Amino acid sequence: MAVMLQDADLVRLLLNNGAVVDARDAQGRTGLHVASLNGNMTIASLLLDKYEADGKASIDSPTEAGQTPLYLACWRGHLELAQRLHGSGSSTMRVDNEGKTMLQRAKDWNQTRVVDWLEQERERTLTPPKRTVLPGPANL
Repeated sequence: MAVMLQDADLVRLLLNNGAVVDARDAQGRTGLHVASLNGNMTIASLLLDKYEADGKASIDSPTEAGQTPLYLACWRGHLELAQRLHGSGSSTMRVDNEGKTMLQRAKDWNQTRVVDWLEQERERTLTPPKRTVLPGPANL
């Protein structure tokens, strides 16, 4: 509820007093899902810090519909938050329960900045690194 109300002070208080960071609602959403959907970078960062400190919960856990927090941030066009989630280990390659990738959905939703970023990430992920040849007796 504190995340839904976008009350960062209350979220901080709850997290500092033992709130379960990956508690879920009936649709399988965590606070991080809700913060990602709303684009609330402050609350998402508080939650991500807690996830990282706990080391047990996964930031990539899907809802009942197969949507991760990163997926929801991309859907709503929250590019900076999507990049923060990805930087914390969330995968851009997940698909929802309908078999759609984030890139496909972002195109459907006309989120052009997110589409550009996801295409760059896909290229970076799918392109093997260039092989470098070090000089040596066999290469002379």
